Amino acid sequence: MAWLACHLGAGGLLGPGAAGLLGAGAAGLLGPRTASPLAASLGRLEHAARRPLPPLPAAPARSAAEVWVPDRWVPAPHGLAHVPGHRERPTEGGEVFVPPLVSCTATGHCAFHPAGRRPPAERRLEP
Repeated sequence: MAWLACHLGAGGLLGPGAAGLLGAGAAGLLGPRTASPLAASLGRLEHAARRPLPPLPAAPARSAAEVWVPDRWVPAPHGLAHVPGHRERPTEGGEVFVPPLVSCTATGHCAFHPAGRRPPAERRLEP
């Protein structure tokens, strides 16, 4: 088998470089052997790709006045709706500026809420 790989690969019918490929295939037919450097590299790469990512810290506030509002559930026409965490910026008059949000119920009904001025999160029932 090695003779065939040598004659076909070394500038023969398959071209240069094929001897290594045929040799690797032939070695697989002949029995187990130690892992090749390529197999070891691929194993390390797969192990690194499957490793869980570390959790991210909360993003820093863009200004000292911004307040982080964590995920919460609010009443909605189709049941409770999940509102994702977001930052709110206080404005004059005791209100806050809320960014555009999308809230979704457990049944899949989603609603878009445009940005605007609203009461603080602890005093309002909508997103």
